[in-house]
Amino acid sequence: MRLQGKVGIVTGGGRGIGREYAMALAREGAKVCIAELDSANAEQVVAELQADGHEAIAVVTDVGDEASCRDMAKKTIERFGGIDILVNNAAVFADDIGFNPLAWNFLESPMEQWRTLMRVNVEGVILATRAVVPSMKERGGGKIVNQSSIGAWSGFGPYGLSKNAVVELTRWFASALGPDRINVNAIAPGIITTDAVTTRSKRTPEQLQAYLDGMRAQVPFKRLGEPRDLLGCLLFLVSADSDYISGQTISVDGAWVRRP
Repeated sequence: MRLQGKVGIVTGGGRGIGREYAMALAREGAKVCIAELDSANAEQVVAELQADGHEAIAVVTDVGDEASCRDMAKKTIERFGGIDILVNNAAVFADDIGFNPLAWNFLESPMEQWRTLMRVNVEGVILATRAVVPSMKERGGGKIVNQSSIGAWSGFGPYGLSKNAVVELTRWFASALGPDRINVNAIAPGIITTDAVTTRSKRTPEQLQAYLDGMRAQVPFKRLGEPRDLLGCLLFLVSADSDYISGQTISVDGAWVRRP
């Protein structure tokens, strides 16, 4: 197992891609903190992990709040002794938060909605990273994986802008933390068929089918992604296999966005 003895935190690990990330870390031997705003979802994932013989804890975490992120790190260290891996997965995407972040209109939409999006998608990456870096330094290094999106290059409005910011944060953090042997990289998924897309998007069944068909038609692989498609990339980036790779954003999108 590639991560035996390692300790990882997955923000937004209570459902969707974050849940699959947490499961993958545990299967490779890591002890895992599910840092999640929804306590019921977090506890459910922990129960599943423990039932399979893995060590895991749930910590209610609001990544946009610095004190909450510090508490996340503190409780993880108290339980497992330190932190080796951080997966900055938590983000606002679906419109179950009261607005559609892809459709926010800069001329008309409330600025408070904009602040909510940036607070989670951008500030959350900064605050969670700040919380874990001291422990990683004490342990002689670490791995940070940020969740970007192909939306960063695909005209996804303010959501895409927030994910483009994650790409830049990844480069910035990699340069700043390189001397401490902390690798910082990012994954940019394409359309992944989680509940954020299929059940939480407030679309009618007909609208959802048309949306998925339209997205699928743009992908050279002619299929949409599933969470399992991201796991190989994640495990590569958090393992020793990527020890000399940092500051990179890897697209996992079936060749949809063919960027430099």
